[in-house]
Amino acid sequence: MKITINNKTLLDTLNAILLKGKYPDGAGTKTKSISDIAVMKAETNSSISILNANDTTACSLTIPSGDNLTISDIGFCFLDIPKISSYLKAFKGNVTITVSDNIHLSCGNKTATISKVIEHPHFEMINMIAGIELPEDGQMPTFGKNKVAFESRVVVNSDILIDAFKTCEVSNTGVFKLDSNIESFIISSPSINNENIAVGLDTVSIEGEEATVEIAGAFNNILSGPVILYLKDDFPVLIITSNGKLIKAPRYNPR
Repeated sequence: MKITINNKTLLDTLNAILLKGKYPDGAGTKTKSISDIAVMKAETNSSISILNANDTTACSLTIPSGDNLTISDIGFCFLDIPKISSYLKAFKGNVTITVSDNIHLSCGNKTATISKVIEHPHFEMINMIAGIELPEDGQMPTFGKNKVAFESRVVVNSDILIDAFKTCEVSNTGVFKLDSNIESFIISSPSINNENIAVGLDTVSIEGEEATVEIAGAFNNILSGPVILYLKDDFPVLIITSNGKLIKAPRYNPR
């Protein structure tokens, strides 16, 4: 695999794919990431994908070829995000990354070599998010071995969605309840000691049946532009953006 990519573009994408933020921890939250290992792959010369996952979450971000990316050889590799990020911060402009027995970085008169990571601890989840495709006929996508269809589709602008998640973070639970019906879309925190917070979102559109699901974690770093959320009662949530997708398992045991 060999690519030349804008240094800042790659650093920003690696930082986003960490999904770093507040996650439930005991009676409160703890700041952490889903995994420090990412998968970078180029299956064609048109784009690369950066993917990450843990046992409940998988996400993917795509960088198209163009001014910020040139793909010379396709392939894939595993990246230690903190390690390669520390090296990338020493470079400016476009960096050429060549993957062989090691990972080689070069930019002008600067070069570096770092060890490859052998595997991703949640590679099955990586393959799952990579395999999710949206039907071209506008039907609801399906998920899982039994290809169960989602039942609700909500389209909302990312700035509105990010603000709602940030507002609900005030509760310090790291848990978000998503309620969708044909008339409204509400994000709230679970009620604890008679305390809760809720936000009614201005949406672009809502289609399908009513759906309610609770999820936990951090998502804001991958949200941009119009965001599509696919929902179903107590079922994974699928989030689609112009350059990314995320699947998140429901939280079955909210506090």
